Amino acid sequence: MSSFLIYDNHCPLCKVYTKAFVKMDFLETEGRVAFSELEDEKVIAMVDWKRAKNEIPYIDLKENKTYYGVDALLKVLGGKWNFFNWYAKQWLLVAGAKKLYKFVSYNRRVIIAGQPAPCKFDSAPDFNTTYRLAYILFAWLVSSLMLTQYAAALNPYLAEGFFGREFLIGGGQIIFQIVLLLLFTRDKVKIFEYLGNLMTISIAGSLLLFPSLIIGEWYSNALFALLYFGFIVMWMFVEHWRRVKLLGLPIIVCFSWVAYRLIVLYFII
Repeated sequence: MSSFLIYDNHCPLCKVYTKAFVKMDFLETEGRVAFSELEDEKVIAMVDWKRAKNEIPYIDLKENKTYYGVDALLKVLGGKWNFFNWYAKQWLLVAGAKKLYKFVSYNRRVIIAGQPAPCKFDSAPDFNTTYRLAYILFAWLVSSLMLTQYAAALNPYLAEGFFGREFLIGGGQIIFQIVLLLLFTRDKVKIFEYLGNLMTISIAGSLLLFPSLIIGEWYSNALFALLYFGFIVMWMFVEHWRRVKLLGLPIIVCFSWVAYRLIVLYFII
């Protein structure tokens, strides 16, 4: 084996795309090695482990060189598709890709949350306030847009919405949850970890409403839309509960999330 990626096997996103690289023949079967499985001392010495937490390392033993993040992915993809070799020479495109990569990498464990297993190398990404705030704002905007569209499908059960209303409701939810969290912890990172998970649930729930909107183009039925919405909310509550337990926060945080939505619902019906 002359080259391979070292991936965070506690990150479902990392496992999926590195496995896809193997299936698509960008990497050999042994061309992906998990942090927890790495034992070769020569390879370990070639890795900047602080950087590797945030940018996936690609070890090229022929060149005796380590690539990270976007450079690593371009090296892998460029081995089969010349387009990516061209792309790697376009500094502006590469700079944009690196920003997007960091946006995903710093937030990867709040996008898909799981219980990390013991590992001699700390593969958890560093906490970055800028990229976490960017993720919260992105999810907030997307959720507000989707809920604005869905409110129309719930008429006459719910007054037709507008973006400003949904955006303010989403912002109010964030503030409401922060105030409650401050009763239990003053750990800034812990609070931002929760907010990242909260916004993942919001954006996932909002995007899961999209099939109902598509169906509504052919079969418009407010009762169906309401029942579908209720099903999605139940899934969101269960997922919220799971993530709160993973974070070690009190379960009351789940019920405050529901309480806020019920209070808002009372005023907008």
